[in-house]
Order: sequence, then structure tokens, then C-alpha cells
Amino acid sequence: MVPLFRVASRTNRFLGSDGQTGNFAYLLASNDGRHRASTCRGWVLSSPHGLSGMKSQSGFLKFIIRFGFLAKGAVYLAVGLLALQVAVGFGGETGDTKGALEEIGRRPFGGTLLVILAVGLLHYSAWKFVEAFKDPENVGKGLRVLYGASGFLHIYLAYMAAGTVLSGLGVMGGGKSGDQSAQSGTSWLMSQGFGRWLVGAVGVVAFGISISQLLVGYRAKFREKLALRDMHAWEKIAMITLGRMGFCARALLIALVGLFLVQAAVNSDSDNAGGIAKALATLMEQPFGPWLLGATAAGLIAHGLFTWAMMRYRDLGGDG
Repeated sequence: MVPLFRVASRTNRFLGSDGQTGNFAYLLASNDGRHRASTCRGWVLSSPHGLSGMKSQSGFLKFIIRFGFLAKGAVYLAVGLLALQVAVGFGGETGDTKGALEEIGRRPFGGTLLVILAVGLLHYSAWKFVEAFKDPENVGKGLRVLYGASGFLHIYLAYMAAGTVLSGLGVMGGGKSGDQSAQSGTSWLMSQGFGRWLVGAVGVVAFGISISQLLVGYRAKFREKLALRDMHAWEKIAMITLGRMGFCARALLIALVGLFLVQAAVNSDSDNAGGIAKALATLMEQPFGPWLLGATAAGLIAHGLFTWAMMRYRDLGGDG
């Protein structure tokens, strides 16, 4: 709900409920009837989900968020570029996050890059936990649970990045691929009571998340988190295009992972389960496979670029 303001007579100033004043900048009624104020001194109300409380936060928190975006975007770019390489016939194999991290590790200064990625992913997970527990955007309990899950996921990705470095040094083993982890996790679930139903339920949840991602991309709902007031027209067009491509690619891959889980539940075979690598390989095996894989790879690359651009355009409150 938009804070109520008392208008001072014959002025362009508002008085907030806490007694602070600020210059009126912009008031807009959106299509769904919610009012949005772009800027008031001491306030950031660019959208219903804008970080209105972020201005009071330290610059260090904003650094954490941006560093996290840098690392997350790099992972998407690496996975997308590996898939694109296969799609255009340059050889290699489609890979998941682990494969992408191993590929980075083989590059010059790869170990250093992986350490930076691991630290950045930890930063991103820290921000997700802030979103989950503090809810600065007032998104509600449902999304807060997903934010918390995302925080744990990115801790795991940071562990994978660090593990890749340690594996290269011979300190620890290489670990499992995403497909192997999915199969072992599915096998464990199936060994529990009502295991097949549990696996099938997880698959259905994955379908639900996939539809949600598709809607976010189609409706460009991510615009609510952008500092649109600071963007030129071409920047808005570029961000919306990259965002739509990326979220649609994510939706497709999540749907395929869900399909694998449902197949595993129906067939009582954990080997049917798989992760991102299997999903990408499955696309390649279809009619017009290289085109399907290439389009999906382009979407992943677009999402990586979108995530990098969020370092600049994410509405973090104040002057960024």
C-alpha cells in the first residue's frame, strides 16, 4: 500500500507519515490501480516492489548485491556458451553448472576466477537470505521461501566452484555432475515412504516454477525491479529483450527437469532423472535439435548479460 501523504497548500511538497518532507517528482497510477511514486527526497517508491528501505542500508550491502550479480551472470554465460558451441558444431558436450565451472578452471588464471566466482556466489546467497528474512520489497511469504531456497542453492554453487579449484590442486575429489546429483537424490527419495509420489510431486512443483518463470518473461514483470527512471529508451528495450529471452530459456530447462522427475516416478527408475546437462542434451536430440539448443543457449547467454546489467539497472534505492 502506498503511504498516505498530506499535500501542503500551494506547494509541490509532500509530508510523509514519519514527518519527513521531500520534493514531489512523479506520481503514476498503473494499470492495476496501484500508485507509484518515482522519487521523493529520502524515499524510493519506483514500484510496488522497489527497495524503499534500501536507502537506509549501507553501501556495503549494495556492493554485496552487485558482486553477486557479477558471479551469477558469469555462470549463466559459461553454461550458455558451452551449449552454443555444441549447437553450432564446434564440438564439445553440453554441460551443466559443474561443467561450466570446470571449463573456466581450464582457462588462464582459471583458479583465480573460480575463487572470485565462489566469493561472488556467496555474496548473492547472502542477499537472497536478506530478501528471505528481512523482506525489503514486501513480496510476501511465498516468494520469501523461494528466496531462501535460492540462497542455499547459491551456497551450493559456491561450494562447487571452490571444489573445482581444490580438485585441480588434488586436495579433494571432483564431485558429482548435476545429472549424477539429480539421480542420486531421486534414488534417495524413492527409498523413502511414498518415494515415487514424492519424486512426482517435486516434478510437478518444477512444472509450476517453470510456468511462473515463463509468465515473468512474457509479462516482463522483472521491470518492477528496474530503476526505469534512470534508463534511456534503448536501455529499457535492451533489458526487456534480454530478460524475456533469459526467463523463457530458464522456464524450458526447468520444465524438462520436471519432466525427467515425473518419468522417474512413473517408471520407478532414478536413472530417468537429470539436470541441466541432460535437458540441454535432450534438446539436441530432437528434430531441429541444433536450432532448439542454439535458441536455448542464446537465452542462457541473454540471462547472463541481463544479470550483469542488473548491477547497473537494479533499483537499489537512492542513487545506487
